[in-house]
Amino acid sequence: MTQRNTRVAFAALLLIAAAACGHKKTEAELREEVLACSRVNSQAELIALCLESDHKWADSAADRAGRGRAHELDSTFAWQQDSAFNVDAAQHRKDLRECSSGDVVRDCLLLRGWPADRAGRAADSLWRKDLARHLVQARSCATQRREPIASCLELHYRWSSRRALATQDSIQRARATR
Repeated sequence: MTQRNTRVAFAALLLIAAAACGHKKTEAELREEVLACSRVNSQAELIALCLESDHKWADSAADRAGRGRAHELDSTFAWQQDSAFNVDAAQHRKDLRECSSGDVVRDCLLLRGWPADRAGRAADSLWRKDLARHLVQARSCATQRREPIASCLELHYRWSSRRALATQDSIQRARATR
């Protein structure tokens, strides 16, 4: 056998061995498979299932990659939402100033087009800022006997019925345990 034939035979043996052992995928190939599966699904479990069924990944590796990619997609989506929301920052500050009276902040912001989760967080933040005043109001309504506490808070201080009823329930539970 000539040296050239020996090299050809050795290369053929390497190809057969590589085929028998399975092709070791590069990081770029693995990443492309993850991206391909995440183009169809954004949930970790579905990305992992795609990797297992379509690309023959091991369960644990597919689960890790699916969770990682889903987290990456969620982070990207949140960043995009924040960026889009912050474009109108001046308008949002104006909305907060105009909606910040009473406990109707959330509803007012919703009417101005704010996403529900952001409107709720902003309303809760403004509520906590005035917590000392709200405690005085709750004590005032709790000590009077003319009307239920929740009604007093709603009528005299413009609390939302949700907050007023929750406060009334809390006060009544505290009184019952004394």
